[in-house]
Amino acid sequence: MDMLLLTKDSTGWEQVIADHIAAGDLVEVRIGQALEHQLDDIEDAYLADESYREYVAGGRKSRPLTQLCAELGIDPEMSNAEREQLLADIR
Repeated sequence: MDMLLLTKDSTGWEQVIADHIAAGDLVEVRIGQALEHQLDDIEDAYLADESYREYVAGGRKSRPLTQLCAELGIDPEMSNAEREQLLADIR
C-alpha cells in the first residue's frame, strides 16, 4: 500500500491497521477483503433505504412487530421452532 490516509475521524479497521504499522508489527493485512466487506455494507444500506422509500411512496403502512403479533394472536417471544410449528399448523 502506498498511502493510508487517516484523519481524526478514522475508526474501525483503518485505526487498527495504523496502530499495527506504527508499532512496527508484522501482520498480514487483508485490505482488499476489508474494503469489499465495507462496500457490501454500504450497498446493503443503500438498497434497504431505496426499498423503504419505494414502500412508503406506494402508500403502504407499517406497524411494529408487537402489534402484528397481537393482531394474529402470536407471542412475539416464541422460538423459531415454535413459529415453524405454528406455520405448519396453519398450512
